[in-house]
Amino acid sequence: MNRLWLTRVVFPLLFAVVAAGVVEFGIELHYRPDFWQRSTYLMYDPYRGEPFDRAELAVRLGQVEDSDPDIISVGDSSGFFSLQPTIVNRYLDGWKYVDLNTGANHAYDGYYAIAKYMLQRSHHIKYVVLYVFPQLLPQPAVFAVADLGPILKQDLVSIKATLLPPSAFLSPYLKFAVFEGRHFHRSDPLGNSVPVQQLTSTVEPAEGWLPEFDIRYSRINPLASFYEDERPGVLPRLGLAEPSSIVENLSEFDRMVRSYGATLVVAFAPLPARFLDPNDANAVIADRALARFQVEHPDVKFLFPLLTPWGPEKFGMFNHISREYTFFEFAAAGGGAVTPDPPSRRDTALCRAGAGEATALSRRLDHADRPRGSKAARERLGAFPLHNNHRGRRLAAGLITGPAGASG
Repeated sequence: MNRLWLTRVVFPLLFAVVAAGVVEFGIELHYRPDFWQRSTYLMYDPYRGEPFDRAELAVRLGQVEDSDPDIISVGDSSGFFSLQPTIVNRYLDGWKYVDLNTGANHAYDGYYAIAKYMLQRSHHIKYVVLYVFPQLLPQPAVFAVADLGPILKQDLVSIKATLLPPSAFLSPYLKFAVFEGRHFHRSDPLGNSVPVQQLTSTVEPAEGWLPEFDIRYSRINPLASFYEDERPGVLPRLGLAEPSSIVENLSEFDRMVRSYGATLVVAFAPLPARFLDPNDANAVIADRALARFQVEHPDVKFLFPLLTPWGPEKFGMFNHISREYTFFEFAAAGGGAVTPDPPSRRDTALCRAGAGEATALSRRLDHADRPRGSKAARERLGAFPLHNNHRGRRLAAGLITGPAGASG
């Protein structure tokens, strides 16, 4: 019985393992596929949607992963289309910044994975900027639609990423033949859309940035509300675990970044003034959660306030700054080195005091009850309303001078 078991089960299994090992070793020696060629996430998968978000991440990470930056940004598309490294880098005193923001359908697991992947590869990263649209905070409703985030985290920084066999790079050749009846060529672009084609051609000199294609989504933006911040489950409701999704997820992000010796920076994109609901109770709750997080994590930098309302003419979509205003936002008064044309009187007044609905909501946020000491923490970290032409200075100079108000 034992001999039968050995000859019919054990020996065939051992032979199969050895044969597979030989094949994999031969493929590795002959083709030497890199991680992006072997990755199950960023290969051609006809049964998974959202090809642009998958393609742009493959193009950008594959190009900039070895660029050895000092600063990276991760987050949603408000930063992908708005943060222009070739401008920001002019004011970083020799440091290098690259833009790795992607779509909100990667939130927040995907942002976490991208940051961790880069921190593992580059030991000179000093700051990780989490740049997000104010209404896309780490909350349950955002996670519910971020289908690509868990997939990216699993395939980019989990044990699965280290165990991908060399033969995995052959997958798209088979998929093209089976699903589309044609041959796959590695040199082919990852997508046929104009943005993917442009990104492929410009990703290296643009250092990860892609301009908004100026859709001009709506000049009369509808009101939009913040999401609920309560974490699901019994323990948070009983007070036995952190009840705030914002605090819990930002804390986890901060722990990961600090474990690699870097500093987490949180920055919020501007948003159309007409977008704000003056009666949105969830906005006040989100602001309180962020105030508490700042008190509990004084080393985390906050460059901008939660709400910076801009006029709708500056947006290609409701959360994407149109291309002509990327310089206006992030190079304006860049560290005091360059002073562009001043903003219009209307824009300056809007950012100083708000207008209409923005004013009412700002007052609610300013006078909301906060945990003791949070006001001082917000002042220390520089989270106060800024004029449009100060955002670039805050983004560039703020990163290289340490926390606002800190000594030593």
